[in-house]
Amino acid sequence: MNHKDSHSPKGFLIDLDLAKQINPTVNDTPRPFEPRRRTGTMMFMAIEILEGSAQHTWRHDLESFLYVLIWVCVTAAVDSNRNARRALAESWSVKEAATSKLCQMSQDRKVKQLLSWFAPSMVNGGMTQLVEKIRDVLFPVLDQGRGVDTGTLRNRTAVYDLIIRHIDEAVDSLEAE
Repeated sequence: MNHKDSHSPKGFLIDLDLAKQINPTVNDTPRPFEPRRRTGTMMFMAIEILEGSAQHTWRHDLESFLYVLIWVCVTAAVDSNRNARRALAESWSVKEAATSKLCQMSQDRKVKQLLSWFAPSMVNGGMTQLVEKIRDVLFPVLDQGRGVDTGTLRNRTAVYDLIIRHIDEAVDSLEAE
């Protein structure tokens, strides 16, 4: 998309063929949340959605964006590693994908392993730093290091602004090279 207004979005990542109504009703009665009725690609679903423990929120969309970004960094480059692609696909497409993602996002050594799977061109392009920054925004460490927060507890505008700032910094860094 090309907008004349510099404050307009530059593009969108959407999947309208799997769109669903928010608060759908039957005979004017709201339907209860049914985790089995989720739609989307399991590999990119947020942890809480995979667990069926929460209703879908904006934060889950950002978490899915992070998984898409990681997937692209591991699989899309010409210099990507076939074994890394397979390992990532296996860890995110199994029945225990929520547990696997939670381990990967909450343990620094697991995050480092994920980042080690990035194609060299993505590492050299600064994508590892961007992914780490977005992960830190979306998965803040709980008090006394007792894991990470996967819920939607913070100000949406502040979270979006911070992630956009990190993306802008990464783009500026690439343009400076």
